[in-house]
Amino acid sequence: MRRLFSHSLMMLASVVMFATSCQKKETPNDTTSPKVSLDIKSVSDSSATLSITAQNAEEVYLYCVEAGEVCDNETIKTKGELVVGSEATIDNLSPESDYVAYALAIKGDRSAKAEKSFTTQAATTQPFEGHELNKLVDAVYRNDNNALAGNYEITFGNTTKLEWAGDIQIFLDLYNVEDSDPLNPVLPNGVYEPGTDNKPFTYNPAYSYVDILVEGGETVSTPIMGIVTVERSGATYSITVEGTLMLLDDMEFSARYTGNIAFVQGGTSAYEFFEEDVTVEFSDAQMRYWGSWFYPFADNVGIEMFSGDFEENGNITRGYYLHFSSVYMPKYADYNATEVPLAEGTYEAIRPSVTIPYFQPYCYNTGAIDDYYGERYFTGTYLQYIEGGEIKKVGLVSGGSVVVEHTADGYNITMNFVADNGVKFNLSFNGSLISVNLNDNDASMTPRPWTTLANDHVYNFPEESECYVYCFGEMIAEGYDSWMIMIFGANSEYPDGYGDMFTSEFVTAKGDRTTMPVGEYRFAYEMGDRVMFPGTTSYAGAILFSYYGDLTPDAEGYSSQTAPISSGKVVVEEAADGNYRFIFDMVDDGGNKITGEWSGKPLVEDLSEDVMQTSTLKVNKLQRCSIN
Repeated sequence: MRRLFSHSLMMLASVVMFATSCQKKETPNDTTSPKVSLDIKSVSDSSATLSITAQNAEEVYLYCVEAGEVCDNETIKTKGELVVGSEATIDNLSPESDYVAYALAIKGDRSAKAEKSFTTQAATTQPFEGHELNKLVDAVYRNDNNALAGNYEITFGNTTKLEWAGDIQIFLDLYNVEDSDPLNPVLPNGVYEPGTDNKPFTYNPAYSYVDILVEGGETVSTPIMGIVTVERSGATYSITVEGTLMLLDDMEFSARYTGNIAFVQGGTSAYEFFEEDVTVEFSDAQMRYWGSWFYPFADNVGIEMFSGDFEENGNITRGYYLHFSSVYMPKYADYNATEVPLAEGTYEAIRPSVTIPYFQPYCYNTGAIDDYYGERYFTGTYLQYIEGGEIKKVGLVSGGSVVVEHTADGYNITMNFVADNGVKFNLSFNGSLISVNLNDNDASMTPRPWTTLANDHVYNFPEESECYVYCFGEMIAEGYDSWMIMIFGANSEYPDGYGDMFTSEFVTAKGDRTTMPVGEYRFAYEMGDRVMFPGTTSYAGAILFSYYGDLTPDAEGYSSQTAPISSGKVVVEEAADGNYRFIFDMVDDGGNKITGEWSGKPLVEDLSEDVMQTSTLKVNKLQRCSIN
């Protein structure tokens, strides 16, 4: 082994000697090989200028890398810049960073390389000419909007409370993708532009504004239009607003907030949804009776149930909370009673097509998330789990039954719900239900009579009167078809042909929806065959159901006479050639008799297949004969 090793060394030495003897020997005074040198002329926070001196070179390349990075001749040539002249500048460098610049001179198959190390300067700070703001007022993150985007709501200013002239606060409604860690959200860097579709890197100008306290103590609130730039380093943000104040003659405005931002959870984003079935027996319950005169079919009550631990003031600290915003029961005769009982029976979820005026007894509102000026809240029926006084989990009830039984001790209430995500809630309550009467029927209801008629009236329909009848199918209650009828003496073809009008909403037993059923119709707030709903009004003053009207407008363009129908009957007879005869024998809420007849061929339309998509057609036709 020792002899073999020695022989190998001899062979290696002979190879080296042979290789050396084949190379051209250079002398110190060789004038044919390229030479190159580098010198630093100037260095800033983002660039460096170098002088390059080259001899006997056909091409010279300049390349710059961060200190410590290995760089060979081939990399310099392929990635570097060809030098023209004796000076070159390297841009886009980072402040306070170490770099090495390389120069490669080439002549044929020969080359020479030079290098120079340097460090960029610290970044220079340009003075900001706008408002420098350093007070964070509020920062909220939510992801419960319609687009399921990350919504960052930030309020900052030069003060946390507007007190003195010159005080400024800015509210920004920013959007980006939903944060991967919603409990510890971070506002992404970038430029945010105006937008109303909640897309990434936008802000909503409708909810972004500037508050300025001016001389005299008045606060001027104006939307802002422009761009918002977000730069973050660690926990420190720099948020710059450049734009115009829209309500101040598009006055130019710029401001910058610098400081830390820790977002808190807001809206429904702060909670998790139940993912497993829940069984709860509630220990306490209370009910608020609203009455609601503008719900003619049923009374509205709100119910809350509790189970868990409570503070001395009654607030729940740990446990379950059930919220019913609206439960509808049969009308209670004495709506001024101190304690109104919850009616016995089985309550089911409201039919999706039913709207407020038609709510029937023995139903309840399902749970939902409603948008209110950009913020979302739980409404209807929902279950919450609370811990440490804070809401931890929520479940939105989408269906199921509520069975109410009266007992010697109060109530036995059994609830079998299904949440919108399929989770089941098996809930119960046994005991006394505290009831509080909060109705305002006497205070808010306009005293009757609402009729403007001073005497009895006989219908006088013009010869060209028209009759429209629409069927909406089982919109209100299962087993009953819902209808609307309008007879009026004015349309677009003869605008001066004003006359009387009759309008009503009624139900019939489920059947043929292409012709109006003949027979005698009575007036009542109930589900039944050939039942017309008496005239009433909503809390907002809109007329509902059965009314007489005179389409002749007054000086302000409103109908000159209106009268809600309270009782009586309407007889519908079928005549020859598809014509009908309507015989009116009605009484308004002032005791005035409204009688007369109409004969003609009504236009009947079945809109039951898709009410929502045909509602536009209905509204367009109603506009011609509406009573304002």
